[in-house]
Amino acid sequence: MICATGVWSMGDGKGAATIFRTLKAFGEAGHTVHLIAPRAGRGKAGATVQGLERVRLWPLGPLASTAASGKAGPAGRAWAKLRLSVLFPLLAARQGRRILRREKIDLMYGYEVQGVLAVRLLRRLRRLPTVSRFQGTILSPSERSPLRLARKFDHVLALKSRADLYVMTDDGTLGDATLLRLNPRAKERMRFWRNGIDLERFRPVDDGEAARLREELGLPADAPLAVASSRLVWWKRLDRAIRVWPLVASAHPEARLIIAGDGDDRPRLERMVAERGLQGSVRFTGAVRQEQVLQYLQAADIFVSVNDLSNAGNPLMEAAACGKAIVTLDNGSTGRLICDGVNGLLLRPDDDRALAQALVRLMEDGDLRRRLQQAARQYALDNFWSWEQRMAAEVQAVAGLVPAGGGTGA
Repeated sequence: MICATGVWSMGDGKGAATIFRTLKAFGEAGHTVHLIAPRAGRGKAGATVQGLERVRLWPLGPLASTAASGKAGPAGRAWAKLRLSVLFPLLAARQGRRILRREKIDLMYGYEVQGVLAVRLLRRLRRLPTVSRFQGTILSPSERSPLRLARKFDHVLALKSRADLYVMTDDGTLGDATLLRLNPRAKERMRFWRNGIDLERFRPVDDGEAARLREELGLPADAPLAVASSRLVWWKRLDRAIRVWPLVASAHPEARLIIAGDGDDRPRLERMVAERGLQGSVRFTGAVRQEQVLQYLQAADIFVSVNDLSNAGNPLMEAAACGKAIVTLDNGSTGRLICDGVNGLLLRPDDDRALAQALVRLMEDGDLRRRLQQAARQYALDNFWSWEQRMAAEVQAVAGLVPAGGGTGA
C-alpha cells in the first residue's frame, strides 16, 4: 500500500481513522501489508508497526513529506504541489521497486491520489492486481472547465489510471459520477461505499455526562455550544461559520463556537476571528486526538458543517451518530443524508443570514433541537455501516483479485 498521508503524523490516536481501519482490517484478515508512507518519527525501514502487527512500514525521507511547506505566496504553493504530486509518487515508486525485488507481493494498493500515481508507475514494471482507493474527489466543480482541470492534473491522472478495483468513498462529492466520466472502464470495477462509523463510541450522552465533559474541556456549563470538526483547509469553508458568528453572538452573547481540527487555513481563520473581536466566543482546539473530538461532539448542542463540495463526510456522520442537531449546506449529495426539518437543517450555500438564523433558532427552540437530535441518531442507526461491516466488504472484494495460493502480501 502506498499512502501520502502521514498515518501517524499527529501522534498515537491522531491519525486518519480510515487509513488505520484499512490497515488493521487487512492485517486481521491474515495479509501482510508493506506500507510506503512519509517518515513518521524514527521508524526503521521494514519494521513492524506497533498496534498493527502485520503492517511493515517503509518510510520515505523528508523530500517526500507532504506536510505544508510554511512558505507563503505562489512560490510556496508551487513547491507544495510539486512535492505532493510529482516527488512523492516518484520516490514512493522507487521504494516500491525495492520492495518488489525483496518480498513476495500479490497486490498493489494506491491510497488516494498520490498513492494511485505511484502505483501507476509501478504497474509498468510488474503486472500485479491493483486497487485505487479514493476518499471522494475535489474535481466535481471543475469538470466543465479545462483550465481548472489542468490545474488539478494529478487528480485527473489518478482517476484515469488503470486498476482492477476502484474503491470510491461516498462522501457526497459525487465521486462515482466523476470517476465514470473520466474513466468509463471503471464502471464494472467500482465500489461506491460510505465509510463506517463506530456507533457504540459515537453515541448521545445524557445531560449529566454532557455537563461533566464541558467541565473537563473548560467550556461554559449553560452556554449554547456549536462545534465544527474538520481539517482546516480552504474548501471546508469554516470562514462561513466565523463570518456569521457576530450575528449569532448579538442574539446570544454567551454562545460558543468550537472549531476542532488544524490545517493550512488556520492562520487566516484566526485573523478573521481577531478582526471581528470574537476571541472570547470562538475557540480553535488545534490538532486533537479522535477521542477528544468525540468529547467536543458529545458536549455540544449543535454541529455545523459548511463545506464547499459536500457535507456528507465522516464528521457529519459522526455528529448524526452522536445525536446532534445538524446545520449544514445543500451541496454535493448532502441532501441524501439530511432532510431539512427532519434530521437537520439544510440550507442554501452562501446565505449568511439563513445560516445565522438557523443557529439562533436551534439555540432558542429546545423542542426542535431535541427532535432533530433524536432523528439524526435514528438515521445513523438505520443507515450507517459499522467499520467492521465496511472493511469486511473491502477485504472480500480485494481478496477476489488475488489468484488462489496468493494473498499473503500487499
